[in-house]
Amino acid sequence: MSARLAKVACMVVAELCVGILMPAKAGNPMAVLFSDPFNDPLNVMPARLVNDSACDSPQVPGGSLDLETAVDLALCNNPQIKASWAEVKAQASELGISRAAYLPTLSVNLSSLNTRTNYDDVGPPATSVRGNTVYASLAWRVLDFGQRAATEKSSQALLQAALASHDASIQKILNATVSAYFDVQTAAATWQSRQRSEATAAETLESIRRREANGLAAHGDVLQAAAAVARAALNQSRAQGSYHKAVAILAYTLGLDPGTPLVLPVLSTEKVITDGDDVGGPLAAWLDEVVVSHPEIRALQAQRLASVERIRATRAEGLPTVDFSINSYKNGYPGQGLSALSSRVTTIGVALNIPIFDGYAHTYRVRKAEAQAEQTLQQLADIQHIVREEVVKVYADVVSASANLQAAGRLLNATRDTLASAQRRYRGGAADIVEILNAQTALAEAELESVSSHAEWRSAHFQLLITSGKFDVTRLH
Repeated sequence: MSARLAKVACMVVAELCVGILMPAKAGNPMAVLFSDPFNDPLNVMPARLVNDSACDSPQVPGGSLDLETAVDLALCNNPQIKASWAEVKAQASELGISRAAYLPTLSVNLSSLNTRTNYDDVGPPATSVRGNTVYASLAWRVLDFGQRAATEKSSQALLQAALASHDASIQKILNATVSAYFDVQTAAATWQSRQRSEATAAETLESIRRREANGLAAHGDVLQAAAAVARAALNQSRAQGSYHKAVAILAYTLGLDPGTPLVLPVLSTEKVITDGDDVGGPLAAWLDEVVVSHPEIRALQAQRLASVERIRATRAEGLPTVDFSINSYKNGYPGQGLSALSSRVTTIGVALNIPIFDGYAHTYRVRKAEAQAEQTLQQLADIQHIVREEVVKVYADVVSASANLQAAGRLLNATRDTLASAQRRYRGGAADIVEILNAQTALAEAELESVSSHAEWRSAHFQLLITSGKFDVTRLH
């Protein structure tokens, strides 16, 4: 009769613990518990971990490397991203441990024993008993005044903090990748500008030589033009070296061999900035948005919630608990000899545990939890101040870059007109070689300013999106 009662009790306990473990899915209370009985039986792994943790390992394209592919390469090859994913997995497992506290524990011990008994001098003959013992135990905590609930909420918050920290790692890689990518584009555009300047200087030199041969130019003009060609060649060589250095840095940032050939699209200089379309809204709106979207702030907000729940869990440790247990013994008890007669014992019990005094250790554990919560609150306030200050700086950079871009465009147009006018006047004999060379130098510098201004604007625009936590891969185009 006792064995039958124990069997029924085990079935009731199993049904109850499944029912209270967590909310049912699709009306099926067993769906959560057995959603993935081998890898994730308690359904703690976030969807992002399942869907995004596997990297497709994109290959370097044979043609032009766009920014989206560069970001994919950097995220797939960077060890910080892999480490942050591992932290998410570890914290998800901690959540699983906290949810497992709602379930009963079941253990079975099987032993094969040979018990021999010898008697001194006078007495019964020695006896030997061979047999098996079976011990089964089921324990289930049915009441703890909120300790498990607070621990689960704390673990859930820490999982969200780990996910936000992963986003923060992505943000750092994005910052480095975007910066290195635009450095290469700027260096390439600078190199091309220096090549054009060298070509223009060479054309001017040939023109002056022809005029000298016809007696229309002095030899001094030829020497000055030749010196201009030499200076242009030197600048072109330095620009080429800067370009190759920027490519090597980008390859390293993407996790590739430094010697990997990379070809980037030509930096577009056709973007015209008009008032109102350069920053995407007033500064106040960006500052309000960053508190919600920035990953480091979200991580500390989740840690703050976890610390509050940890206080509740620590306080609940000093409250009574109620445990339910079922034990079954066959042919003896654990740690004792084999029973000479076949036997079966079943016990069912409810235990009430009331902590009374632990030397004030619980008091100081609560104080420690409260101090950690206060520390997290101050860290949150500090990171909010730092991030908002960074947004203010980057926002100012975008505004300044927009103004610089407009000014650079006007300067480029003016120097082009100046050079064309100087060339016409020189052919007509109304200007000297110095005016031509000065106009060429001014045009070369204006082209560099235009290239630099476009790169600065694009970089500042992306940095504002990244710093505020609003970056989206679709904004790469």
